[in-house]
Amino acid sequence: MKYGLFFKKRLRQIKEYQILTIDEEEELKNELLIKHIKNAYGKSLFYKNLYNSYGVNLNQIQNKEDLVNLPIITKELIKDNVNDIYTGNKFIKHTSYTSGTTGSPLKVYYSLNCVLNEASYNEVFRNNAGHFYGDRVISLRGALNGKEKEYFDKFNNTLYLSSYHIKPENAKWYFEKINLFKPKTILAYPSSLEALSNVFLRHNLKVDIPLAFTSSETLYPHQQDKIEKTLDTKIFDRYGNAERTISLVQKTHRGEYIFPKLYSVNEFISEGEIFTTNLINREFPLIRYQVNDIIEVNRNNKVKQIGGRVDDCIITKDGLQIGSAAMSLAFKQVPNILVSQIIQYTIEELIVNIVVNDKFLDKDEIFLIKEIQQRLNSTVKLSINRVREENIIKTSKNKYKLIVSHLNK
Repeated sequence: MKYGLFFKKRLRQIKEYQILTIDEEEELKNELLIKHIKNAYGKSLFYKNLYNSYGVNLNQIQNKEDLVNLPIITKELIKDNVNDIYTGNKFIKHTSYTSGTTGSPLKVYYSLNCVLNEASYNEVFRNNAGHFYGDRVISLRGALNGKEKEYFDKFNNTLYLSSYHIKPENAKWYFEKINLFKPKTILAYPSSLEALSNVFLRHNLKVDIPLAFTSSETLYPHQQDKIEKTLDTKIFDRYGNAERTISLVQKTHRGEYIFPKLYSVNEFISEGEIFTTNLINREFPLIRYQVNDIIEVNRNNKVKQIGGRVDDCIITKDGLQIGSAAMSLAFKQVPNILVSQIIQYTIEELIVNIVVNDKFLDKDEIFLIKEIQQRLNSTVKLSINRVREENIIKTSKNKYKLIVSHLNK
């Protein structure tokens, strides 16, 4: 579906979007947006009922500035209405789910049109870094189950390696597989690349993988430094969501994140409050959908920081919300920590679980406590636990988060 008969044609179209002038982009964006909204109202029972109940007059919606006249939708509002939202072919659709460490996942649908769009935007992102379809790829993204260790997809020239078997005793196996395959690119969650780096470091092994593309998790500075050195690679990161309503990509190595043209319409109302409207999945329209992630932008809508989910911030006694991007810097300063995770059950206490190597000393732990407290700017009890890597909380899809909050859950 992704790379079949219609892929090259769709890829050409998405590439043409990238060379539009600002004025051309704004004109086409408004045109696509109005068609999107009218199509949703005309074909989706969910939007027809929602807009009628709010007294929406579609004639008032002429451009993206008029979106304020439409109601906001949330995950909680749509999770029981996905079948009434979808307007495409019921027999040709892909079902996916959002993921998290707690709570119920949201089911979403992708049409073939959406799959082609997403694959094309991904290809443009990778082309900018120097990777092109057909280059040798290793995928370390949890596609294999816990039983299979490898699978080669000849059609896509991709070797899938299990992310569930990254353990010290398997270090040489991964090392040999990578060296034999000689990939140009590796696709992975940041935590999987960090885990691979940890087992290689333990055995004094290094590989050469020119490009790494990460997504689906926050990429923390302390992870990036370790991964790029151990795998001799350059990481290009992408932020997105399963709902396909927002995307941010790094066009240059360690460069700023940019919004791909005509992927979506994004409204940054206030800090921590983002409403998104997808343009790439017209058969599953999400219009003014609230994204529960922290994305800080400046006055020119340039991205300053991507900080993780709103509900996975540390909350202090004085009401401050401190995101994972800021907290990750505390661990960057401390040597000999392999993996770390902060868990918050109450306002008064934080549990910090760390996986360390044999060189980690008591003085390192004292320094870590100091680094964390400096960033909290608040008196809080810290419990530091040295744990095994299997004690680090991950989702069913093997995803990792630096901060796991249980407040208000």
